[in-house]
Amino acid sequence: MTPSLRYALKTLLGPWTVVPVTVLEVMNFLQHGMPWRGETLWTVDWFAIALFIVGPLLAGAAAVDASRLSRAGSIHLVLATSRPYRPYLRAAAWCAGPVPAVHLVTIAAAIAVSGVPGSPHRFGLAGAVLVQSLAVCWYVAFGSAIGRLASPLLAGATAAVGAFTLIHLLGEGSTGRFEPLALDGATVSRLGHRYAPGYLLAQAALFLLTGALMILLPVRLRSGRRVLTLGGTAALALISAVVVAGQYVLPSRRLLANAETPADCTASAPAACL
Repeated sequence: MTPSLRYALKTLLGPWTVVPVTVLEVMNFLQHGMPWRGETLWTVDWFAIALFIVGPLLAGAAAVDASRLSRAGSIHLVLATSRPYRPYLRAAAWCAGPVPAVHLVTIAAAIAVSGVPGSPHRFGLAGAVLVQSLAVCWYVAFGSAIGRLASPLLAGATAAVGAFTLIHLLGEGSTGRFEPLALDGATVSRLGHRYAPGYLLAQAALFLLTGALMILLPVRLRSGRRVLTLGGTAALALISAVVVAGQYVLPSRRLLANAETPADCTASAPAACL
């Protein structure tokens, strides 16, 4: 065990989230008899189900870690550095790093279990997996931003509940508009569909832009209280504007029809083709 890992395990909550996340991924892998086997798109979408719980969990843990860095007796050590965002970034990385790795390994194992031959839409599948990984990092950035402004207990609860609320507001897939947190979590077959490249690109861009703004969100002390700087307030306004405007100007369809000629037909009447 390296000194940095030992230090992170002793001082941060984020690295420990990989334990419950691994349990959730395994449970998601095994539930309902693995009905996704045989379909790559459904397989990828199925494993977004766990993110419904993983996202709020990571946001809460990241908020607690950021809050501990910002509490009285510690925040002056952060603000006195030339790059005050670095301590927050390091803490967030210990939370955001292991979890996407576990998620990617789980999806890779599921595709191997499915035994599906090479898909002509492999780039779309890879893009969807990347978007899920970026969403994990985005939840961590969201929690880190909240943690800078509140006590550990309040920050953790607010971030977890806030992330859960945002999933319902921005990820239900029922508004007919672009929803950045629409990662699907499909429980039914996705035959006859493929991912819309524009939608995946828009999600990735939004996660990268707003996630970076949140992880860099600057704060300062005023009368002993942590408040956003002028730049931090502007960044928060920009994040809100991007998320709200994106729902109306970015692509609204995550999946597109993928009509293919049936390749296998029975000889009996009536003929059944797949």
